[in-house]
This record gives sequence, C-alpha cells and structure tokens, in this order.
Amino acid sequence: MHPAGLYSTRVVTGSEEREAIADDWGRCWVAHPRRQVQQHLDALLYDNPDRDGRPSVQAVVLEADAQIVGIAPFIITPLDVTWRIRLPRRWCTVLRFRVSAVEVAGEEFIGRLDIAAQRTLLEGLLDACREVDVVRFPYTRIALDSDVKSTTRQHAHRWFRGLTRETPVLAVQLSEDFSTYRQAMKKKRRDNFRREARILDEVNGSSLRLRVVTDPAEVPGFLDLADRVFAESWHASRGATKLRKGDRSEERFVWLAAHGWLRCYVLLKDEEPIAFVSGLQCGRRFQAVRTAYSMAWARYSPGKVLWYRVLEDLHESGAFDELNFGYGEWEYKRVMANDSYSVRTVDAIRPGIRNALIWSGPVAYGWLRATLIAALSRHRLDHRITRWSRRHLAR
Repeated sequence: MHPAGLYSTRVVTGSEEREAIADDWGRCWVAHPRRQVQQHLDALLYDNPDRDGRPSVQAVVLEADAQIVGIAPFIITPLDVTWRIRLPRRWCTVLRFRVSAVEVAGEEFIGRLDIAAQRTLLEGLLDACREVDVVRFPYTRIALDSDVKSTTRQHAHRWFRGLTRETPVLAVQLSEDFSTYRQAMKKKRRDNFRREARILDEVNGSSLRLRVVTDPAEVPGFLDLADRVFAESWHASRGATKLRKGDRSEERFVWLAAHGWLRCYVLLKDEEPIAFVSGLQCGRRFQAVRTAYSMAWARYSPGKVLWYRVLEDLHESGAFDELNFGYGEWEYKRVMANDSYSVRTVDAIRPGIRNALIWSGPVAYGWLRATLIAALSRHRLDHRITRWSRRHLAR
C-alpha cells in the first residue's frame, strides 16, 4: 500500500489472471496519452508467447478504490550479458554470461502519470522481481533518479546501471496544416527542401509519388519494394538486417496492419522504389521504425524528400498530432524536428558476487567510453568523432 493510502499493487502472472484483467488493461492503454503498440496486451502476447506452459508476459497492476488504474507490463526473458569490443562495422564478443531477467515494456508505465502512482508501480515491480538478476528498462522515460534511492532502501537493494547516459528522441509536433509547419522553418531550410523535392521530381522526366501502406493485403508488395531499396542502401553495405527476414517477419507486418497499427511509406520514381519508411500508428502518433534510401539516388536527397512528403501526408490526414523519429539524433531528424525528449536504458541489477563479476566488463567499458567522450568534448572534438564513427563503425 502507498504511504498515502491511495494505491496498492498486485502481480498478475498466469494466463487466466491476464485474461481477467484484459478489459482493464485495454482501458488503461487507450487512456494513456503516450501509449505504444508494444504495451498492448495483444501485441505483447504475439511477440512473447508463453514458453513451456510458463507465461512470458506478466504485469504489476495499480489499484485505487478497487479499480485498476495503472499497469507495469514486463516480459520474462533470459538475458546474455556480453563483453564486447567495437570493430569496424561490427561488435566482437569476448565473453558471454546468461542471467535471469525481465524487461519492462514501453517508455512509461500505462495509466496514471502522477508521481505517487508511478512510484508505487516502480516499487511494486522491483519487489515482484526481487529474485531476478536484472530488471531492464529499455529506452525508458520513467523517473528513476529520485525514486530509486527510496525504493532501494525499502525493497530491492539494487545496483543501477545506465542512469546518466541519455538517448535523445526527436519528434515533430504537427501544426494545423502542412503550410503552417513549413512556414515555421528557417527560410533557407524551407527553400532547400522545396528545391530538393523539385529537382528529384523533374530528374529523368519520370513521375515522383508517395505510396502509403496500411492495408494487410498491401504488405507483401511493400516488403518487395522495401527489399529492393534496402539492397542498394547504406545500411545494407554495413551489414544491417533487412525488413523481411523470413516468413515470421512478413506475418508480423500483416498482423500489425490487421490491427490498424501499421503505417509504411514508399517513395517511387515512376515504378522504381527509391526510399521507404516503416512505422507504427498508435492513437494520434506516428512512430517511425526503419528507413532507408537507394544510394543510386543519393545525390538527389531521396531520404529528405521522403520525410518531407511523409510530413505532408500526416498533416493532410488529420489523424495525427506527432511524428516520432525514434531513438538517436541523425542530421535528417534535427533539420525537421521541433520537439525532443530523452530516454535511458537502465539495468536494475541484483547485488551478488557473480553479478558483480559479470557486469564488471560492461561497466568498465562504459566508464572508459564516458571518460573519452568527456575528454573529446573539452577539446571540441566530439562531433568530429561522432561523424567519423557513424561513417566507419555504424551499421
């Protein structure tokens, strides 16, 4: 029970218990202003089916006045902690350790956003997972800094790794219409976008068009086009995986579309695909997931033109308030974004000799990396090194 007596928590573990709260789960999810597809119960169960009769998807539920008002969904999954060395375009694994782990789904807990509710859910989650080696919060917005100290004293006595390393997320808060958004840009940037779009439209005398894909029946055709783009992309040259990795990946795209969550774009020059974006639509938010363009068209900035057309389409649809570019701050995101926030990937590690040894390698690497970045920043070399590493090391 929360000290103020407002909230209590309980753990939902079995499939029957999950089924019993499915309606409440859906209600809390729909009411959450920044809900994500991966937090919906159906999506969680699709991506994380039960193993050997044991439920993979569990949750801590928050109750007030005998009603569920918040949910902290988590996934039981083994984790391999690796000691790795960064080599050009790939990581080299030196050692690997298997630990028990749970992963919290989504950037925030679902439901009420007040501090007392979020803190009670956090305490309930850490208490429920006290025998687990690590509770992982991937790309989280949950306010751990102030709550962790009091929580660990009361319950978990955890080591926390990753509290200080932030990952930026850039977004566009959509305007009343595309013209208003465009006018808010700096004039030089606005003129550059128009010029690049005009040149790409006119080159070779072939038509330039944007295809929007949301229907399940259109998914196979979209993946065919995306595969063609990806094969000629910068990402493919650096060993990244393509969208269609097998029957399961295509099936998942179809499943997402059937639930109304898939939204993808392909930019075509006549009948030739030259760039694509795959993403998710959830509430009034479009979340970009993957993007690539054909290097054969690189001189004409097809990636920028694609995003320009995507923003125009989102404005004209009237169905969206936000385009979320996802994690990282690549240049194309910075020139279009008008909003941002930060997330962190935090590991809450159960103390012990074995875990101390296992995490000593990643912790030492993280400390060394942070020290080098700080030294480079003092000499104003950090941006140069970032550009170099993206060119030679990134995938």
